[in-house]
Amino acid sequence: MATVIDVNLLPRICAATVALVLATTIAGCSSPTTTPTPTPTPDPTFTEEEAFALAEETFREYLAEIETLDYTDISDIDRLARFSTKSYFAGERKSVVNGILDGQSIVGSTELLWFRPYETIDNTTVIALICEDISNAHIVDSDGKKLTPDDRPDLSARRITFKQDGDMFIIAAAEAVRTKEC
Repeated sequence: MATVIDVNLLPRICAATVALVLATTIAGCSSPTTTPTPTPTPDPTFTEEEAFALAEETFREYLAEIETLDYTDISDIDRLARFSTKSYFAGERKSVVNGILDGQSIVGSTELLWFRPYETIDNTTVIALICEDISNAHIVDSDGKKLTPDDRPDLSARRITFKQDGDMFIIAAAEAVRTKEC
């Protein structure tokens, strides 16, 4: 038996078929909906003057934090991690922990006499010269006996490298240097 189609419906069937084919084709050609990948926020850009000001602020905060360390609690040194790169902190932590394990601690205080810009590298790395009066800071053993040599100079000069980390500059390296002024 043959199927009978009403010729009046033929334009509607054709239109529906064309619409279905177009819809399927268009859907197949469109790109899938995706969530855009977030773009990392770039570190802020600082002028040379701002970079050195931030580096000095970090260094002063670092020194203040050192003054409050509890040498009876090895984990207390971890408070200093936020002021330095991971590699610099690892070296500092090892040195302090070894001293603590040997029963040593630091008593007294140091005073930052000056902080001077030395070099800038793309305003993301700055190097400063610092001079500290260390005459009132001493290493002592667990009995309180002073271990600092009597002939140690009262002043200490260092060249400190700071690297940008977000909106601050953190300590990346430090080395003792000789200067005429310190």
